[in-house]
Amino acid sequence: MEPIDDMIRGLDDQQLQLLAAQANRELRERSRRIDINEITAEKMQDPKFAAAVRAEVDRTLREV
Repeated sequence: MEPIDDMIRGLDDQQLQLLAAQANRELRERSRRIDINEITAEKMQDPKFAAAVRAEVDRTLREV
């Protein structure tokens, strides 16, 4: 991991913030568990599914 550490240390603040934002977007996309097309009124009646949807929405809104 040393080459990436050296690269990160060589970035100025603006470049580092841009890299962090892009990395966060990628991580968020990888961690998504619910596709928007899966959300239906019927499925939202399931308390576990509804909680998972709310958690994902909350997580997304915190990142905005």
